[in-house]
Amino acid sequence: MLNSPSQWLPRIALVLGLFFASFSMQSLIFGSAFAESQQQNGESATVSNSGAEVIVPPWCNWVLNLVDNINLEPVDAEGNVIDSFIYAGSQQRVTSTTSLETYYLSGREGLTEQALATKCSWFQTDPVGAVINFTLSKGVFQAYGLDAVSGEFNVRDTGMDIALNDDNPLQLTRTFNQGQCEGDDFQLGTEEIELNGDNYDSDFPLVGLSPEYARTNNFCSANVKYSLIIPANLTPEVSNTLYAWSGPTITFTSILTIDSAVYAGFWGP
Repeated sequence: MLNSPSQWLPRIALVLGLFFASFSMQSLIFGSAFAESQQQNGESATVSNSGAEVIVPPWCNWVLNLVDNINLEPVDAEGNVIDSFIYAGSQQRVTSTTSLETYYLSGREGLTEQALATKCSWFQTDPVGAVINFTLSKGVFQAYGLDAVSGEFNVRDTGMDIALNDDNPLQLTRTFNQGQCEGDDFQLGTEEIELNGDNYDSDFPLVGLSPEYARTNNFCSANVKYSLIIPANLTPEVSNTLYAWSGPTITFTSILTIDSAVYAGFWGP
């Protein structure tokens, strides 16, 4: 339970697919109060019970809704998924399905549309703004062959690794709902980027909202898609088996503040 947010809150790191809330508060119901009439000598006292119940909304939270996992599937030139694909040494593009991301202020998690302004409260404290960045954890997709005994993809095979570089970056396309996001005073960050071995450890801006514009239901959403090429001439150590690639994780970092000057120092004026 947090009664009053501080002026500066530390970074909150979030691995792709998890939810976070900067702070929260349980709903409260006032207990009964007792009023007792004054007692007089020789008289018995009469007790009257009084009470009240009111609804207290939750604290407003910063919430990110992201996909749990990003699965890349082989597609043809028209973008249609290729069923029962077999890698035989030729390059092949793999693409994720489009997924929805939402970034917002509310008292609830899991929202895909804007909440009513009355669904959370700052309780007379200063609203909190945020700068949200994202970072790729590594510049390679590591290959694992299928263990026929255990049924797990745990046979490491560096010959099938996919390195991210200028010729084969992980392509990220994020299409913001601009009317919605800008209408709620969000600043929009990176929409298209090629993540490779040179920039995978860098912070990229996602969205920002200055505390002076933070209300109780600011809402922004985007559709996100990833794409990559399995290079030609990869050489598996084990043939006639299944392979899976363990890709990088994407970490989202939220920097929270009630100070517009602190916000501007991260995002710019």
